[in-house]
Amino acid sequence: MRTLVAELRETAREAPVLLVAALCGWAVLIGIHSLPAIAAICAPTLGRLRFAGLAAAAALTRDASPRFLLSTSAMILAMMAPLLRIPLTQVWHRSLAQRRTRAVGLFTLGYGVPWIITLATLTYLAMCVRALTAGQPELALLAIGALTVLWQASPLKRRCLAGCHARRPLRAFGHAADFDAVHFGVTAALWCIGTCWALMLLALMLSHAHLLGMAAITAVMLSERSRF
Repeated sequence: MRTLVAELRETAREAPVLLVAALCGWAVLIGIHSLPAIAAICAPTLGRLRFAGLAAAAALTRDASPRFLLSTSAMILAMMAPLLRIPLTQVWHRSLAQRRTRAVGLFTLGYGVPWIITLATLTYLAMCVRALTAGQPELALLAIGALTVLWQASPLKRRCLAGCHARRPLRAFGHAADFDAVHFGVTAALWCIGTCWALMLLALMLSHAHLLGMAAITAVMLSERSRF
């Protein structure tokens, strides 16, 4: 808890805009979950999938793509923005003054697209697991929980966590600078996905107390990132 509080204080001091972005993401998620028709996209209930099967799960994802994109973008803001203090600070300080806003935007684009694709995949996977285990939801949650624990304890997880702290050289001028900003964002996203995918899948499996589970998992991700 002390580590988490210290990390939040450091973020508030160095990059308060990230905390504001995270709060905006949480506000959108709370608004989404207050509308049942939209909330079902983020954490579809077992009732909608009990007799639907995998084909209906695919149709639900396809037909709700605009709402899913809104939910996914809000989730990335809420859960990932506090994790980006160090890479975004690097992008800001190592870019020329007139290019800083552009560089940050390109980094954010490079970071966000892989996460959107990953969350679409994880959401569909969670829906399929729900459809296949509709009669035993506790078994599905237990299986995903066990998978998450195994991944959290694996050496590959630690390697991904170390990669989250890697720094990249950023060129200063022209298209090379733009490419480096996007590439840094994509690389940061891939290491972060490797670190967090199991926790995110677990969050997507929670049909009840979904937001509370997401908040707890965000705290875990932020704490382990600051301790490593």
